[in-house]
Amino acid sequence: MRSSRQLVFFLFLVFSVSCFGGLLQGFRRNSEPSIHYSFFETPSSIDPWSQRIKDWQARQHSKEGAGKLLQVSSDKISKKSASLYEEYKLIRENHKLILAYGISKWIQTQANLHYIPDDPAHDNWATLSEVLAKNGDDCDGLELLVFWFLRDVGFGEDEVFHGIFESQDPRDDYHMVTLWFEDPNDPWIIDPTGAITLGLKRLSQISDDWKPIRVFNNKREFTVRAREMQ
Repeated sequence: MRSSRQLVFFLFLVFSVSCFGGLLQGFRRNSEPSIHYSFFETPSSIDPWSQRIKDWQARQHSKEGAGKLLQVSSDKISKKSASLYEEYKLIRENHKLILAYGISKWIQTQANLHYIPDDPAHDNWATLSEVLAKNGDDCDGLELLVFWFLRDVGFGEDEVFHGIFESQDPRDDYHMVTLWFEDPNDPWIIDPTGAITLGLKRLSQISDDWKPIRVFNNKREFTVRAREMQ
């Protein structure tokens, strides 16, 4: 069931991504608003809304955490609410697929325009600001646009990692991709240049010509080791 639903959404997202530019154009403002607001003023100490907001913020933080889907035990979900809970989970999952697919197509298009190889004598790993200032980079620089896009739109710190792959072909070397661990055993690969794969594919769907050796983010790093299937 999960695979068939994802297939339907992949067909839908192909259409969605192709129409995305037109949709954005429709949402752009064509005239100045008649009233301007200052949205971030400090509230009055006697503002009647403040205490209610603070209480709600505290409950949200203690129960749901930083934007994570609340894991409700099955005995606490009524038959009426079960449908809403499952549909909410599904819409989150499928919209993440749409975003991941969209950024994979976009970055591979940009790589054709902004790929800048490093000096063969020095493999420099740029920061995101350096990549943007330079107007391009090689795989490890372009990959940062994918990684930080996904983090900025709500993918969790424990979901998205940089991945270093080693080629089994002596003519190639190493390659950097973004890994999205929707499935902890079979992550999605978003390859900035398409050297390993085009579009959005799982690790299990690529050839054995490339092997993952390290995963890391801005706080942690891990060694990848192959293990036998149980």
